[in-house]
Amino acid sequence: MGTPGDPREQPDAKLQVFAIWMTMLPTDARSEWDDPIFDDPRVVNLWDEDRVLGQWLGQRDELNAGRFGPIVWDA
Repeated sequence: MGTPGDPREQPDAKLQVFAIWMTMLPTDARSEWDDPIFDDPRVVNLWDEDRVLGQWLGQRDELNAGRFGPIVWDA
C-alpha cells in the first residue's frame, strides 16, 4: 500500500502533513481534483492558486539551484 514514507503506513506516528496544491497544468485545476487524495486526518490540503509558495521556493538557491525554473512544483 502507498509509497515509501506514506503516512498511512504509520497510523500512530505523531505528524502533520501540509499538501500545497497549485494549478500548473489544466488537469491540476481544483475542479479536476478527486477529493480526497490523501485520506488521512493528519494531512492538511491547501490550495495556492497564485503559486506564491512555488515562486518562493523557486527563488531559494539552496532548494532550487536552477533546476526547476521560477516556480517549483511537484517537489
